[in-house]
Amino acid sequence: MTAPDPPPGSAGTSPAPVRAAEYLQVDRTAMIVDALRPVSLALAVLFAALTPFHLLTLSRSAGLQVAILAGASAVLLGCLWLAMGSRYGPYLQARAPQVGAAIAAVAVVNTLNHVAAVGQPWPTANVMAAVIGIGAVLSVRSYAIGLIALADVGWVVIAAQNGFGDDWQQSAAALTAGTVLAGVLHVVRYRTVSRLEEAKRQLAAVAVTDHLTGLNNRRGLLMAGQH
Repeated sequence: MTAPDPPPGSAGTSPAPVRAAEYLQVDRTAMIVDALRPVSLALAVLFAALTPFHLLTLSRSAGLQVAILAGASAVLLGCLWLAMGSRYGPYLQARAPQVGAAIAAVAVVNTLNHVAAVGQPWPTANVMAAVIGIGAVLSVRSYAIGLIALADVGWVVIAAQNGFGDDWQQSAAALTAGTVLAGVLHVVRYRTVSRLEEAKRQLAAVAVTDHLTGLNNRRGLLMAGQH
């Protein structure tokens, strides 16, 4: 009577810790997924409220320009919020970093449109808020850098078209400070999440590995046998 084949991983390999680490690597995406629906809903409500506000407070041409984009953004983000709760939700969640970057891009374009429409530097505070938010929230560095660059370069182009006077120069200093703060926040968040992921990987490895032999323990063998 032949003995049964040993379970996978008993020959000294340790696939279980690797499997556990693979699950832990979704932490960054999971953070974005958790925020997508509430953020899209909050921005949709905000842009919907700003649409009549701009029509009432800005000049006719500027108010119309800003309100049209704000209204369209409210509809777009509202549809995204609904889609996230529908059968398309898993598809969008699988692309959470890209969807998050698209939401941030909508916010940036609206703030730049506001500055361009009024032709004055006072809405720069909105651009700065968007830049800081991007640096603090987006976890994918390439997306964060690209969107912050879009906001800064777009603002500089608008300022140049309006003469770049003293008021614009003061606003430029404030936007520069906001960009630096966004960079600091992004680095701090990135390092914090990276250290958390590394700590979880180590804990996962300890949980399935015998500390004397370095081989899979009983739990590790059971986990390995499931794959």
